[in-house]
Amino acid sequence: MSSAATVCEVYINDSMPAHRLGNCAFHEVMHNVLAVGDGMHSLGGVAASPTPERAILTAESIRRMSPRLFLPRPQFLGRMQK
Repeated sequence: MSSAATVCEVYINDSMPAHRLGNCAFHEVMHNVLAVGDGMHSLGGVAASPTPERAILTAESIRRMSPRLFLPRPQFLGRMQK
């Protein structure tokens, strides 16, 4: 895993269903935890892109994320809007 800071972005619109918003947010968490770039999308479920409204967390995603959940993952804050 890289020691470089990462960034999470979730773009929403006013009509986005709550399930999809939650899945998009978790998808970004997965990018942070796994640190494998777009290769993560091949895991399917919540990891897929675009992130579906109704999706599952696949067994393979759980297997890959479990040992990494508590590893520090610095966030890039250089362009945060105030």
